[in-house]
Amino acid sequence: MGRTSKHHGKTINSATKRRVHTELLRHSKTKANVLKTLTVLNAAGVLTPGIVAPDASLTAQRGRFSIRSSANTAANIETPYGRVVQQMRIGRDELEYWDYVHPLAFLYCLTERSSALGDIMDQCIGDGTKPLNVVIYLDEVTPGNPLRMDTTRKIWAIYWLFIDWPQHMIHNVDSWLLLGAIRCDVVNSFDGGMSEFMPMLMRIMFPESGQGMQTGAHIVCRSSDGTKRTRVFRGKFAGFIADDDAHRQVWGCKGASGKKPCFGCMNCHMDRIGIPDEYIIGIDCPDANRFHYHTDDTIFAMADKLVASAGVLAPTPFKALETNFGISYIPNGMLYDSYMRKIVSPTSAMIRDWMHVFCSDGVANNEIARVLHTLKSECNLTLDDVDEWARLIVLPRHHGTVSIDWFCDHRLLERKMRGFASEILTMVVLLHAYLVEVVQPTGAMPREIECIGLLKSIIDIMKLGAHRSIPHIERLKSLLHAHHTLYTTLYQTVHCAFKPKYHQALHIPSNMATWNILLSCWTTERKNKDLKSACGDVYTHMEQVTTSTMVAQQIEHFERNHHGMLDTFTLIDPHTSSIEGVIETSLHARLPCGHVHAGDVIITSRPFGVARVHRFVNMPNVACHCLLYTSDAADE
Repeated sequence: MGRTSKHHGKTINSATKRRVHTELLRHSKTKANVLKTLTVLNAAGVLTPGIVAPDASLTAQRGRFSIRSSANTAANIETPYGRVVQQMRIGRDELEYWDYVHPLAFLYCLTERSSALGDIMDQCIGDGTKPLNVVIYLDEVTPGNPLRMDTTRKIWAIYWLFIDWPQHMIHNVDSWLLLGAIRCDVVNSFDGGMSEFMPMLMRIMFPESGQGMQTGAHIVCRSSDGTKRTRVFRGKFAGFIADDDAHRQVWGCKGASGKKPCFGCMNCHMDRIGIPDEYIIGIDCPDANRFHYHTDDTIFAMADKLVASAGVLAPTPFKALETNFGISYIPNGMLYDSYMRKIVSPTSAMIRDWMHVFCSDGVANNEIARVLHTLKSECNLTLDDVDEWARLIVLPRHHGTVSIDWFCDHRLLERKMRGFASEILTMVVLLHAYLVEVVQPTGAMPREIECIGLLKSIIDIMKLGAHRSIPHIERLKSLLHAHHTLYTTLYQTVHCAFKPKYHQALHIPSNMATWNILLSCWTTERKNKDLKSACGDVYTHMEQVTTSTMVAQQIEHFERNHHGMLDTFTLIDPHTSSIEGVIETSLHARLPCGHVHAGDVIITSRPFGVARVHRFVNMPNVACHCLLYTSDAADE
């Protein structure tokens, strides 16, 4: 039970005060602004007594200390593994000690405070014979103005989770647990950059000695009678989910700019587009059966060859050797660390993200551009025609509305269609519908329509989510092969139509089969908004302030089960009625298929078929959520 303070004869729990301070600090950014806000509200008499002392305006320093203490309370929570936020000495001129979130301490803290998370962990552990699989996400984030010339505030966001968790948790931003945030300048001060820093980070989770994921750790769960008990789980490293550039920096490979753009294939060469060969393939090869895959041994053999050649070969032939291997020589990097070789499998740990591969300057961007250029040249249609038709479409409410800027000339480049990933995802559906409804009856562009239809089907499978897409792996393989074969036939002579992501797309089914899950960066990219908010106006002690703010927010969300984040079905902002017991109703709910609002048109099983959502109803005594429909949607 938290301490209480008295004010005008009333008491207030200290936890309430900390919660107010933390929430305001997250939105107001600075302690001085929080204090000013609280003082003004208190003077107006709108605050609960005890939130601000009567003399707060006269003791600003003491007030700022109180707010700082509230923000650091979560970071300083003690667990059997030490404090939630701990420090690691990295010894750089830019940063001597780095504040990170200890994964075992944080998980213990969360399960102790959230019985629902403890129950989920209990189910995932099962009989305890199989370790849980850990995935790490990392990306460079620019808080504030992303176009500013000074990039010193650019920061690495690093999260993790267990891929054994249910799908609805994997797609929730709060389920991705913060591991740390560190400025890019600090990471770049290492000779090997992120590839040298990552082994230090991995040793936090998987230390060479002492307790770690691989040796076993405790979480808190509840018995059937509600009493707390602990369970032991083990973890193993599955891989990194990131965009191409982050993968390149972690592994020290050449990436898309090198001669060998694929870290997983021996025979894929960047300069062999459209050139037939019995063994070597280009990034335009649509047949995954021709891929000659690397093994861990072949990758480590290349790294060992570079180690043996360093200082022996002259600089020019040594650079040529790096180019032929497709990896860089980083003495303290991931591929050269003997302990990391025991923990990390390079061939399976590089998890391709379908969001970046298809929708972020990816396959879909290219194909939309190719189709629109063909529309303009062969059908004498303009982008205004497409835009006018597309804006007649009513999207599900959670997807917003069709923007007038989506299909416009300034976005259409020669090689791609510019746009945010979420916009490109919707534009594929709209463009395919336009082609089917408007262009196909004229008999024009039959193969282009078939090709983008295959692309839409591929994306539809991946949109099923982390676990629900797994039964469709073989179907996805055949669709990718058919799409890439037709796309290559259509655009073989257009050199800018192909990029390494076209090849990476064919690796996604094998990643799915390896870990029995389809991961993407949609959720983590949304979480980056929270990190930007936490460090947007922070200019000193950036890592410390950002970490403590994010941890406090995440602990609070798990304690409150924020927006039903731990539930499969949840009503958003429900209204409670006392009719034959407690009944909750809402106009917005999160279902296994995603967020659904009143007014959305959905397809259901019989007897409803096509129907329009009227309202969501939840009766706690009934183990289901009920939907009410109108029957006129099918006619519309």
